[in-house]
Amino acid sequence: MDRAEVIAIEVKQFMGGRLKTLVPRLIGQTAKSAAKDSHMPIKEWDEASFMEVAEREGTPNTARICKRLIEWFTANGCVVLWMKGKPHFAVSLPLGDGEFWILEVWADGKLMLLVKNVADEQLKEGLRSRMNKIKGIKLTKALKEPCLDPDLEPLAEESTWRSFVDVLHWCINEVKANPAKVTLD
Repeated sequence: MDRAEVIAIEVKQFMGGRLKTLVPRLIGQTAKSAAKDSHMPIKEWDEASFMEVAEREGTPNTARICKRLIEWFTANGCVVLWMKGKPHFAVSLPLGDGEFWILEVWADGKLMLLVKNVADEQLKEGLRSRMNKIKGIKLTKALKEPCLDPDLEPLAEESTWRSFVDVLHWCINEVKANPAKVTLD
């Protein structure tokens, strides 16, 4: 947490003849805080820096679950893309000239299934119903929006992990068999 910084603006008025000028001056801002407030580049994450944050900010299982997700998606023909800004990654499935974005994972243990990219209502409902059968995972939002599950923690249990990746495998196979079921970017 950043400490509060007290600053003031002094405004001097200079007059001469018919000319009047106001000159502002900032008092109290340090060079360090001025640099922090400037348009510094946004952090671009990689696996090592992401895992560091996941170990620090997530549950004791977060980094391990994220590592398993990365390995599983990579082994199943998906691409893991390291994002900018808040520490997270996205997963996509390359299809022809586009890609189907599947989910995003944050270092604090949050997961978002990107079901907004699923155009086929039967596939969307199949995904929702299959996910809702998994212990500890409930997709309560309408599947017209990205579905945010509270956290990755249920995936620490092996049976839940197995069920989760089975549903993802089913979804990936459905999309590969008929790419028209999804919106490609």
